[in-house]
Amino acid sequence: MEVKPVGNIIASMVCDPAIVPLDSSTVCTVHLGLRSANTVTLNLKEVDFGGKKVWPDGPSSVRVNRQTVTLTPTNMQEDLTIIITINDELANYYFEKKPLGWGSYSDRLVGYSYLIKAVFSGGVASSDIVEIRDRSPSLGEKVETLTKGGSIAQYVLEKVAKHAGQLETVASGSLGKATVVVSKFFGVLGWLLTARDVINWLRAPTPSDGDNNNVIGG
Repeated sequence: MEVKPVGNIIASMVCDPAIVPLDSSTVCTVHLGLRSANTVTLNLKEVDFGGKKVWPDGPSSVRVNRQTVTLTPTNMQEDLTIIITINDELANYYFEKKPLGWGSYSDRLVGYSYLIKAVFSGGVASSDIVEIRDRSPSLGEKVETLTKGGSIAQYVLEKVAKHAGQLETVASGSLGKATVVVSKFFGVLGWLLTARDVINWLRAPTPSDGDNNNVIGG
């Protein structure tokens, strides 16, 4: 949560929950207040997620309850609510790409913290940080989440499970990329990977943290 006075305005934001599973939402409440009695009208100009503008021009998974807040001597505090759903639509918009065929790269958002920022007229801005997690805590559930989402070679993993009982699927890395470990039929993976699956795997995006502070966009 950032509390930043700008002139006569104090603005702060709190996002709840701060740890957001895939396909879930976080509700970011912006608290706006006057430092002294006055009348000020603030217009919400944009909402940023991880350094990318996602409102008003963006996915429908980002919603606000209103765009204008008026503070007066008799009404010196008001809230504005932003709801962000971490889903396929948001990921496709954020990365400006999606896998060939079906699905999305929403799982590539997992494992990072993102700055959510609301920018108002008059130079007023406020922000908070959320972390995106896989909705499944266990390794097996992580793989199941990936295959259900179709984001990384769903067809390949299903074929492996069907035709090669000696194969084990695991998730590795902070992004939970699906990997197939071959215990007996070492050549099966190469046979099953189609050109599309290889392309999807290689072109899978990664959020960019330009200043290495572990917060994307902040």
